[in-house]
Amino acid sequence: AALVKAYGGSRLCELWVCTGDNLAAATIAAGALAVPASRTRAGQRPEDKREVVASLQRGGLEVIMVGDGLNDAPALAQADLGIAIGAGADLACDAAGVVLCRSSLLDLLAFRELCTATRRT
Repeated sequence: AALVKAYGGSRLCELWVCTGDNLAAATIAAGALAVPASRTRAGQRPEDKREVVASLQRGGLEVIMVGDGLNDAPALAQADLGIAIGAGADLACDAAGVVLCRSSLLDLLAFRELCTATRRT
């Protein structure tokens, strides 16, 4: 809930779920993050995920991609900022600009606070 409030409640931020998992799993993840079906993609291959990111960029959006697996590496590299979950695949960590040390999406909140504090200095 804190993650959704911090990121999903902003007019400047759109949350998407883009996963290689099946539609049922994607729908559960999207529901937990209050992501609408129109911004949920299931059964995505690595190149599909990269294309979703590229499409959003062509639409004028800056994209932050968060991923943990080998299949996320192309999208992490394409994104304006790629964030890998630290316990993920080495290739995902190599492709990302930021690696979160723990396997918790809640660390995105700490990362956001660090970025905000850094900008103030």
